[in-house]
Amino acid sequence: MPVKNILKKNRFSDTIIIPSSTISVEPTLELKTLTVSRIARILGLFQVDNAIVYRDERSNINHRIFCDVLKYVLVPPYLKKYIKKKDTLRKVGIAYPLNLAIHTVLPDLKKDPIRLGWVIDAGSGHARIDVGLDKPLIVETRKGYPSDNIVLVDANKHRIIEGNEYYTGFTVHCPNNSKDLRRIILRINPGAIIGTSVRGTPIEKCLKCKKAEKRVFFFGGPNRGIKSIYKNIEYSEIVNILENQGTITIRTEEAICITLSKLTR
Repeated sequence: MPVKNILKKNRFSDTIIIPSSTISVEPTLELKTLTVSRIARILGLFQVDNAIVYRDERSNINHRIFCDVLKYVLVPPYLKKYIKKKDTLRKVGIAYPLNLAIHTVLPDLKKDPIRLGWVIDAGSGHARIDVGLDKPLIVETRKGYPSDNIVLVDANKHRIIEGNEYYTGFTVHCPNNSKDLRRIILRINPGAIIGTSVRGTPIEKCLKCKKAEKRVFFFGGPNRGIKSIYKNIEYSEIVNILENQGTITIRTEEAICITLSKLTR
């Protein structure tokens, strides 16, 4: 059994931007769900902070499936009972578990006090939170928390942890248009905005990729590249993630894995 490590070890704050058309090539909801959960696993492995799913199709269905499945797998198994049923989640039973370290909890609070919890309800100065025990934990709060919200809790001290150094997964953003996308990027305030393309410079030569602590990576879809999908984006650099590739194409989940493995060291 590996040592449970819930601290964020990756010094970079990475944001991955993926078009919703990534799953358009998958013919069934089962295969779409599996693809999204594979991408979620890769993001979790490299401790990515933000996943932005950009709607680049007229139809909204792939965008909704992508976002809903990503958000679902981020919820720890002991809290999934609170997730409302949706048509987009009909096949989540076959999704690969995200299995973040923070998702695994021990029954002994003294040995495992830091855990995610579901806010059942909150009043003035306190909240009832499900942290995977037999009964909800009563936690003192200085501000109100909306119900049906997941927070990080120190169960021993009966408090919500703010501004923590633990890795609790990535935040999912689902912009419908370029204006919303730019607003999210502006809020993240990255030091480097990196596009990926076979026509880019070798990723090994990208100095900004290695020096900037806040990085945003744009990935293309199955049928269109970044310049066709994302309009009016000014890139710090456009990189080729794998020279002399042996296959004609690289799937988006493969491209994300290759990029992060080369730059997160």
